[in-house]
Amino acid sequence: IDHSEQMVRTARKRNAAAIRSGLVELHCTSFAHAPVFSEPFDKLLTVNTLQFGDESEQRVRELSRYLRPGGLLATTFQSRRPGATEEESRSSAEERADLLRRLGFTDVRIEVLPLAPVCAVCVLGRTGPVPAEYT
Repeated sequence: IDHSEQMVRTARKRNAAAIRSGLVELHCTSFAHAPVFSEPFDKLLTVNTLQFGDESEQRVRELSRYLRPGGLLATTFQSRRPGATEEESRSSAEERADLLRRLGFTDVRIEVLPLAPVCAVCVLGRTGPVPAEYT
């Protein structure tokens, strides 16, 4: 799911074989208008989606409805703001990790990838209790 038609076109090219085999489905829309899927997902990756606006808690709740119990949410971001610093990125990651914990996510952790101009940060967490099959 991406709101950018350009990104969806690029993803279609890069994932053509997986799309043909039915492993990947792409939609150009917002999460607010996302389709209903027949099954919950095991994993969900978001890139640069939660730092826009003041609705991070609402967005995480919306995203978690797509995950099965024990499903993994990975939310990644890299600040492109002029003057952004590593400290700001790491601080934002800590805030996002705290948000996931408050919303009941477990096994919350932060991964950092050193990039320029500032690091990319990924905050990961599992929804609700982790079923035995995921341990």
